Amino acid sequence: MARSFNGSSDYMEATSAVAAPAPLTVCGWAKPSSYHDGYLAIECHTTGSGRYGLRVDSSQYVVADHNSGVPQPALTTAKYSLDVWQHMAAVFYSGHTARSAFLNGGNKGTNSVNTGTPSVNRTRIGNRTPTDYFFDGLLAEIAIWDVALADYEIALLATGLNPLCSTSRIVNLVLYQDLIRSPNRPGIGPNVSITGTTVADHPRIIAPIGLQAVACGRASAIGGPYCVGAAGVWSPGATSGNVLAAGNEEGELFLAGAAAGEVHC
Repeated sequence: MARSFNGSSDYMEATSAVAAPAPLTVCGWAKPSSYHDGYLAIECHTTGSGRYGLRVDSSQYVVADHNSGVPQPALTTAKYSLDVWQHMAAVFYSGHTARSAFLNGGNKGTNSVNTGTPSVNRTRIGNRTPTDYFFDGLLAEIAIWDVALADYEIALLATGLNPLCSTSRIVNLVLYQDLIRSPNRPGIGPNVSITGTTVADHPRIIAPIGLQAVACGRASAIGGPYCVGAAGVWSPGATSGNVLAAGNEEGELFLAGAAAGEVHC
């Protein structure tokens, strides 16, 4: 399950910055409910003045938002849509020489104005400060790396790959909030506090092979790939009769591999 943000008061916050100064990459899946200025995730100062952020704007563009005194944003070349899941990313390059915004793995827009280093001291999901730029819609799979991911890596993430699938970038993944039900999963980066938000359907994501399934007190690995859908986590590689309850704190069981597909019980 993803998290629903109401566009006026819901957000999450860690009282430290996880990746600064640049290079860094911020990405996530978003399902906007309105054409609204709001942040998916941001490395920022307490006041929101200095920042590296990923946001949507009211003109329907995805924005890589850089501000070290004077805003120098990059906007995608295509517009986002309402009420559908889309992958969004912002890449900030070394030396603050440029930043790029991506929508669904492409539609890259770049701003190459050389800028200074923003002063940042916290990480927020769903807003810029406790009083402004709230995201309106659903968010999932929020991730930050302390490197500038290559264009092809952004494109792969946009196909539905979980950030943990990129084994060569694991050491650079400094924050990952999958937002499946509760916050602070799977435990990469600092814990975030949560203000508001509600549980919502999660986009389907391909998780790494070797995910552990836990059921009835026993753990076993079921062949991947795995997907997170509206009903939970399922494995198309599971044989009939396997019970899969990975990533589920609430005790629901998912029976995969039945003749007609997966059976959720």
